[in-house]
Amino acid sequence: MPKRIKKTLSRLGFRKPGFRRGHGIRNFLLLGSLFMVTILCFFWVHRSLDAARLMELQGIRILGLEKVTPGEVLKLTELKKGMDLLEIKLDELVEVALTHPRIRKAKFKKIFPNRLEARIEERSPVLQIYSPFKEQYFLIDQDGVLLPDVSSDPHPEFLIYSDTSVRPIPHMVGTDYHSSHIIQISEYMDSLKNSSLFQKEQIQKVYVNEIGFWTFVTREGIEFRVGNDLNNLGKIRNIETLLHSDVRGKLHYLDLRFQDVIVKLKKKGS
Repeated sequence: MPKRIKKTLSRLGFRKPGFRRGHGIRNFLLLGSLFMVTILCFFWVHRSLDAARLMELQGIRILGLEKVTPGEVLKLTELKKGMDLLEIKLDELVEVALTHPRIRKAKFKKIFPNRLEARIEERSPVLQIYSPFKEQYFLIDQDGVLLPDVSSDPHPEFLIYSDTSVRPIPHMVGTDYHSSHIIQISEYMDSLKNSSLFQKEQIQKVYVNEIGFWTFVTREGIEFRVGNDLNNLGKIRNIETLLHSDVRGKLHYLDLRFQDVIVKLKKKGS
């Protein structure tokens, strides 16, 4: 056989009969290697699929709820079992959760391999305002956000707050009640919450006018005018004897803006 043909056959893997045994061993090793690679690929794919299933969301824990239900949070965030935990974006969940009118703060955390935890801080009502347009009472929180607790009757446990500088009064829950005095009055009333004086006087309403002058009104209709300094309300202690006397039923208002408290009695027949 010509040498050129032999070289060509040799390159193609054809050998003389004396070399077939070595050729068979090499082919066996090649096939074995391919088989092992195939097996490894199979196990790699299988484990990858198992890992993917392991990362599927299986449990959602929501903490801090009182009036908001877990179903509301899940519906709002569109969280459900089977979602890929790695693809869930926590910042987007927070942004969506805060659109709920009762949710003030939200924090989400991934707990690998397949769980999610949410911590919710709900808005707490501190005051109520009356909307003459709707003839309804709205609860507002410390940030001045109107809550869904709307009623045609006043809420007995909350002060009725009126800020005459706010016009018109909004009537959509989740919106802001634009009063610069909300934080100031909520903090002050919180400090008086456990005050025996505050409990005795049973203050029911509080007004602030356009120039920032405050007036507190008791259930009996007695006005305590404190001006632009809320701490003037503390001067009531100086006239407790008067408040507990027979004159109380005749009181119209007490002006606490001055060092000497000014007492105004009701007109006869009023």
